[in-house]
Amino acid sequence: MKTFKLFSLDVLEDDQSVVVPLVDGLVLNKEDDQSTWLLEAYTDLELYDYFNAIFKEQ
Repeated sequence: MKTFKLFSLDVLEDDQSVVVPLVDGLVLNKEDDQSTWLLEAYTDLELYDYFNAIFKEQ
């Protein structure tokens, strides 16, 4: 497994980009047979409702 520092995060919605201010974050290359990656982003709690709304749309 390889890890990388996540320096910035933008969420793309339709034709707009929402910049997400990060406290900290990592990108993990799991190097498994499915070539999966994992993003771990730490943000302020004020963004909870924003990400919860995105989650509920799924």
